[in-house]
Amino acid sequence: AGGMARERGRACAAALEILAAVESFNAARPDGGIPIRIGLHFGEVCLGDVGADEHFEYRAVGDVVNTATRIEQASKRLGTRILVSGEVREGLEGFAIRDLGWFGLAGKRTPVRLFELMGRADDGDRETPDFVRAFEDALAAMQRGDWSGAGEGFASLAQRHPHDGPTRFFAELCEDSGTHPQFEDGRRIVRFDVR
Repeated sequence: AGGMARERGRACAAALEILAAVESFNAARPDGGIPIRIGLHFGEVCLGDVGADEHFEYRAVGDVVNTATRIEQASKRLGTRILVSGEVREGLEGFAIRDLGWFGLAGKRTPVRLFELMGRADDGDRETPDFVRAFEDALAAMQRGDWSGAGEGFASLAQRHPHDGPTRFFAELCEDSGTHPQFEDGRRIVRFDVR
């Protein structure tokens, strides 16, 4: 298990390095550069040839790859840069990570717990732990069905952090009673698998 946690940690470190490199590239471009979003999931994959005789690729395929793609797509909806699944989060140390709750993703029967990878734990932003704690308190209120408490918590955070995507997403979710996540199997699940 320790070796697997190290592998997940390396994947998270690589994702942060990729993000930093793209942001550095983008900062030097007058057109704003290229957008980046990363979705990480963990599990067994199959490697093989995909395609026909004249055009084929050697690549990873399977449910884990598909789930990672869906996580990356959820990142756009949530306004994050790097999202990881609960399978990646398990046993991970040394990173600043925010719990975003459970999501029903397109093409997935089983809900996926998502976390935002915000950086390394020792990056030096003293406000991050307090911000994450306040966010997760509001998320816990939403899980309990306390829409007023959750809405107030997210609205307060949105005033202080107006550019934070997940805060805006959940503040809007709490405001609109028609979009409140339903309680399923002991947890509230935000649905991205229905249009």
